[in-house]
Amino acid sequence: MVVNNSNTECHLPFTEIGGHCLMVESLNTGSWNEMNSFCQQIGGRLAILNDANLMYFLVKFIYDNGLNVDNFWIGATDEEEEGNFKWVDGSQVRMGSPYWGYDVKDDYTEPNGGTDENCVVLAKPEYYDFADINCSQGHGGICEQVD
Repeated sequence: MVVNNSNTECHLPFTEIGGHCLMVESLNTGSWNEMNSFCQQIGGRLAILNDANLMYFLVKFIYDNGLNVDNFWIGATDEEEEGNFKWVDGSQVRMGSPYWGYDVKDDYTEPNGGTDENCVVLAKPEYYDFADINCSQGHGGICEQVD
């Protein structure tokens, strides 16, 4: 069952998506740190996506609005301790399905990058499941409003 809470009050530039105030930034791109700073400058942070319903609505929003052209940074990293992914608020990232991607063609499951890939994106090639990549790559970001 998919639930959408429409009582959420979002402030521009954020939009209500799945009961959360999010902004999908595709025009400005940068490293994970640069996009996290960008989100902070507009009153947010890189998004914490720890709910499957939210993932559903966010991916639907990306496709419905023609934004499915690149990866998007989200607020997860294992820079502090390899293999221990945490959100920007310090909480633990859930591992496995339905969050992390699986590449059928090359037969591997994310995360798979070791010490070279410490930041997490919603990965276009994996239908916007999580993937770990190098933090210095340039991508847009998913920002969430911080009250």
